[in-house]
Amino acid sequence: MYGLTPREEQIMNTIWNMDHPCLISEILKASPALKRNTVAPALVVLENKGYLKVDSIGKSYTRTGKAYVAAISKEAYKEQQAFLNAISQSRDTETGVLDFLAAYVKSENMSAEFPQRIREILEHY
Repeated sequence: MYGLTPREEQIMNTIWNMDHPCLISEILKASPALKRNTVAPALVVLENKGYLKVDSIGKSYTRTGKAYVAAISKEAYKEQQAFLNAISQSRDTETGVLDFLAAYVKSENMSAEFPQRIREILEHY
């Protein structure tokens, strides 16, 4: 997945907090600092990046439009950011990869097969 800009992250936080399929009008109502001309194109970008998906077509008082839901949980996003930060904030590639692996091992997403797969990769080289 791609990272989020601060504005995209603000929009995603609004959607995560709403926790139901939402129209642009609901997002704007929940976050008055956002503007329609900013949110509408950002929703398309977020959908293309894989963070949102269209759940249904909804109707507000004046418009019919797509109702969006998060395709990734807020917790999964935070974990993803921790992994990316482990790599990007390290002094060199090797340390970054090791920091990434350490963060992944601490996460709850590691499968039982993962350590064996790492061993196989290392033995192959």
